[in-house]
Amino acid sequence: MNDPGEAVETRVFERDGYRCRNCGESDQDANSLEPYAIDDRATPESLVTTCTSCHALLSGGVPAWRRTVVTDVEGGLFSLLKTVTGTQGTAVGDVAGFATETTAGIDGDARDRYRADRRQIRLALRVVERHLTALETICEESGYPARARQNNGTVDDSGESLPPPELGRLLGPSLATVSELATTLQAHLQQVMSLAETAVVADGHCHVCLEPIEVESTVDGPNASRPCPSCRNPIRPVDEWIDEDGAIALAPLYRAISTELEDASETTSRLTEHSGTLAEALVE
Repeated sequence: MNDPGEAVETRVFERDGYRCRNCGESDQDANSLEPYAIDDRATPESLVTTCTSCHALLSGGVPAWRRTVVTDVEGGLFSLLKTVTGTQGTAVGDVAGFATETTAGIDGDARDRYRADRRQIRLALRVVERHLTALETICEESGYPARARQNNGTVDDSGESLPPPELGRLLGPSLATVSELATTLQAHLQQVMSLAETAVVADGHCHVCLEPIEVESTVDGPNASRPCPSCRNPIRPVDEWIDEDGAIALAPLYRAISTELEDASETTSRLTEHSGTLAEALVE
């Protein structure tokens, strides 16, 4: 990833009000803030302001609160589940709104709103992805990992806290179901975002910076995988949505977005039900 430079970092911090876009921590001196790129290239359109703690999480670190699974198993898991389901719950509505506005066309003030909403949603999905990785570490289909039983619920090789085997046998299946549903929902939300961004490319704009681009046809099909001339981020390909006449078929693309949103809604309902049952068991 390219180095954005101090001037770009300051511009991003100012745009975001010197506040972490994940947890909300504020630092007017920017001593505890770092830019995080949601795309391949670190451009102003792709950078978001994060605090050092959230930046570490997004870069593969383990938050201190997540280590409480050892000393406070029920509380630690409850906090993790609350964070995952809460962030995903917000993302469902945000993604649906983003897709609706995107397919309606992006003009005028909608351009700035598109960039801001895309950054925020992509950041939220990255955070959820990191927490889901932790959840998968904690549980497997049969309950908690075998190494948790071997280590008496201490810490695994990656530094993740693991619960004791007694709770694993009690709650393992329920936690595995919640983890599976949350992962499925994450896939639906990621797909909706990708499809909505594809619709932007189909309309002749880079899905990152919104600058005009040309979707050219070649022998192998539309050549939309090249970098954007403006922001240099890879442009989403639209090959899958080309009809027999070589034109981009928007109707099937919009139907695919609608189907993914419906699936996301159904998965959300199931996840809410199972998460509630599991949360009750954890706090009993």
